[in-house]
Amino acid sequence: MTPEMHEILYNSVTKPPTSQKDRVKYLVASLTRTVVEDPDYFKYLFFNDIEDFKTLANWVDRKTKGEPFTDDEMFGLKVLNSSGIVYFGLLAFKAISIGIFNKDQFYAVTDTPKPKKNREIPKTRK
Repeated sequence: MTPEMHEILYNSVTKPPTSQKDRVKYLVASLTRTVVEDPDYFKYLFFNDIEDFKTLANWVDRKTKGEPFTDDEMFGLKVLNSSGIVYFGLLAFKAISIGIFNKDQFYAVTDTPKPKKNREIPKTRK
């Protein structure tokens, strides 16, 4: 991985990419990190069925040519980069790239509470 890729992934923790150009860089850095650091998981999930790999390649191609990212796709990249369990993160990412991801089902299966929008931060006692 290049130093720029490391910086993109590091900065995305506090400031998620918003422009299409930055999101494509984030996608490339995310996939590169996964392929370099966890090649066996990547091969298992995307090379057991060549159609899955073709679908991933076509999806990446569409994104690099300007197709906007959906909220679910950005969520999947975040899961891929923040999951301590790489295989789990790749499963979510694969579901997104082949178009079968359901965020509500993800929260239900992982027993993760949905984030609340405009959540009020509790005041600390003095």
